[in-house]
Amino acid sequence: MKLPSLLSVFSAIAAVACSAAPALVNARPDGRLGYAPYNAAGDTILDFSHCGYGGGGVPLPDAFEQVRLRPAESGDDTARIQAALDDVARLPLGPDGLRGAVILERGVYRVEGTLRIGASGVVLRGEGQGENDTRVIASGTKQRVLVEIAGAAPAERDVRRAVRITDAYVPVGARSFTVADASGLKAGATVFVDRIGNAAWIAELGMDRIPPDADGTPSTPWSPFTLAFDRVITAVDGNRVTVDAPLACSIDERWGGGQVVPYTDAARITNSGVENLRAVSAFDPAVQESYRGRFNYAADEAHALHAVSFNHAKNCWARNLTALHFYHGVSKVHPGAKWITVQDSRSLAPVSRITGGRRYPFDLSGQLSLVLRCYSEDARHAFVVGSRVPGPNAFVFGVSRNEFGHSEPHHRWSTGGLYDNVESDIAFQDRSSMGSGHGWSGANYVAWNTRGALTVQQPPTAQNFSFGHVGERRPGAFPRPQGHWESLGQPVAPRSLYFAQLRNRPGPPAPLAQVIDGALQQATRQYEFMLREIEGQPGLPRSVDGSARKMSERDWTIGFFPGALWYLFEATGDVRWRDAAQRYTARTESFQHNRGTHDVGFVLYCGYGNGLRLTGDDTYRRVLLTGAASLATRFSPVVGAIKSWDRPGRWDFPVIIDNMMNLELLLWAAQTDPRYREIALKHADSTLREIIRPDGSQFHVVEFDSATGQVKQKFTHQGAADDSTWSRGQAWAIYGYTMMYRFTREPRYLQQARACADYVLNHPNLPEDMVPYWDFNAPQIPATARDSSAAAVMASALYELADYSGPDSARYAAWAEAILRSLTSPAYLAPVGSNYGFLLAHGTGSYRSHLEVDAPLIYGDYYFLEALIRARARLK
Repeated sequence: MKLPSLLSVFSAIAAVACSAAPALVNARPDGRLGYAPYNAAGDTILDFSHCGYGGGGVPLPDAFEQVRLRPAESGDDTARIQAALDDVARLPLGPDGLRGAVILERGVYRVEGTLRIGASGVVLRGEGQGENDTRVIASGTKQRVLVEIAGAAPAERDVRRAVRITDAYVPVGARSFTVADASGLKAGATVFVDRIGNAAWIAELGMDRIPPDADGTPSTPWSPFTLAFDRVITAVDGNRVTVDAPLACSIDERWGGGQVVPYTDAARITNSGVENLRAVSAFDPAVQESYRGRFNYAADEAHALHAVSFNHAKNCWARNLTALHFYHGVSKVHPGAKWITVQDSRSLAPVSRITGGRRYPFDLSGQLSLVLRCYSEDARHAFVVGSRVPGPNAFVFGVSRNEFGHSEPHHRWSTGGLYDNVESDIAFQDRSSMGSGHGWSGANYVAWNTRGALTVQQPPTAQNFSFGHVGERRPGAFPRPQGHWESLGQPVAPRSLYFAQLRNRPGPPAPLAQVIDGALQQATRQYEFMLREIEGQPGLPRSVDGSARKMSERDWTIGFFPGALWYLFEATGDVRWRDAAQRYTARTESFQHNRGTHDVGFVLYCGYGNGLRLTGDDTYRRVLLTGAASLATRFSPVVGAIKSWDRPGRWDFPVIIDNMMNLELLLWAAQTDPRYREIALKHADSTLREIIRPDGSQFHVVEFDSATGQVKQKFTHQGAADDSTWSRGQAWAIYGYTMMYRFTREPRYLQQARACADYVLNHPNLPEDMVPYWDFNAPQIPATARDSSAAAVMASALYELADYSGPDSARYAAWAEAILRSLTSPAYLAPVGSNYGFLLAHGTGSYRSHLEVDAPLIYGDYYFLEALIRARARLK
């Protein structure tokens, strides 16, 4: 079975347009989010943006390779992988908090025990999570976690320095409170903010008298307990203390009040992770059970539990993992962990009995953790939070399919969870006698633009919320008061609460120079990985086909990889990139004689053009001039354009918007032969007249009559419809006419470039992150694919357009920067060693042809690097 791509699954979660923001979350005049109290006590919706690595919004780091292992033919690999991890653990920490990575090359590794990462800055990384990539087999019959990331001991509370909170009531969502004596506290100190729950509070909840289960099994009444919120003090003003993240449960002196307890955590580890591999739990397929007489299934339980677990750790991660056949699935975050991110991972075909305590693939019992863009099949509780967990925690853009239970806070008053754009059956409810007394499972939980079946009940002394749920509203297993429901059946704005809250965090974004430098550093390391991977292979990288890198030898894309290498040479000055660029540019030399395609400009100017610009090598000039002569043979004076495709019997004389990009070669060559300039001008004018629409959008293709020059038809080949606007075509138009103005200084070309750009900027279907859907009029927006390559082309073009736009310069530059910040975020920029070596994820080659959809695209990488270089030049 071919699994759906992560992007296609997650984009399908919110398939209808958003309505206005809900009443309890509102946009202020300055664009920031505001939170209206939902009761007289001042409780508000939580700010969940502090969940995840680095306290939220911080990209996961990329550790430099220190040790590389190859698969062995047989035997247990536990000891040698562990030895490699231990070797890296003995290295000194770098200034970035990392020691380095152990790389498991593609192939099979057998691990009968548990791999333990017990030091900071150590990463275990494979070379992909596909069926033919790095596969780590959890062999043997012992129940255990495959990879454990854990420090030696928990945080140590200094109870002698505890101070009492004196406020009668500290609301949900608060970050400040008053203590009896703050003289022993200071900014930067780590503390537990204890929310004490006494016997009177347990009675108020009714959890001291949980009835027996339906079969007569007695329920265990709750005992008083304390929620310890793990926080960092950010300010002390007199006896008023402010901490870094909100409190997910109110502190009420009636129910026990609260205290602040300083702690130290020298034994907790940081900056360690596991990434980019496929973990498979071996099991006995002969062990079978029947599920309620409906079907038989694999039910062996003598095998591995989770692929990775975290405890006594902070700022650690798991990403790009596939977990297959585990008792539970991908990850378990234990109570001693905080600021953990688990992202872009899948749990598939778990093996266990389908009953209580099993199949929890994404399981949180720590706090301030984030599960982002993860996918589950056949789970019981896919996205689950444990007992008495002090939040916040967040599940964002998650999908659970074929589930046997709910995603949920599972029992005994965990607090402050967010289910943001999660597709699953979800329940915030009183589980009462379930599990011998689970009772109220969660308080102060938010379901935001969720899909599936949803239960939201209101617990005493707290609240739960639904905003924008699409799907069935269920009352719950036991009759209880309903929670807060808004906009049932219609998603709300903003689409994602978590990401909107991230954008609204106090303080400026990272300086653009820092963003650019970080992206270029990541690009060099990723392409180092790419070069190793393709060594000795014919052709040049284009995209990914299934679970393999697609290499091309003679199509329109072959110039982009050498062009990207030239840009890395320009960005770094490292002659290794020059040498690699020269080597791969040479593979495209024969294209100079190709008269059968308009793509001569794409192929030659990216490689040979940049090579000539950066080295002055005259052999490159000669190749370019020959290529320009070949391209010019496709020009028809009758039509006034360059023919794009030779498709006899299908089209007479087709011209596509993409062809604007090939004019750069002709305009450069016009310094030698002015005839080329006239060809470029006539083609650009014909395109402007017949392909560009009055509103600044474009048809993809216009077919001309080769004998008369008259238009036969206007249609699309890659867009959603003949009258739609294909996103990459629109990017070609912006770039093409901006480039035409650069060479000619003709005002009509600048005017057209700006009109094409403004069409995009003002389009209602342009997403918040400025990375367009594959077509601006795609019928399933937002449940359809993005195209990062179109965004990259636009960003590069807009930086140049800003140079020519006078008073509007800042507007176009700001737009380009917004795109660049999105593309450099973890949502699009692939971690080193992943994505088959390509830089950008989530490109769309040809959606209509089901070709390279939600895939990396080499031309996306090329224009992304060009945009980075142009942005850096503007800063200088």
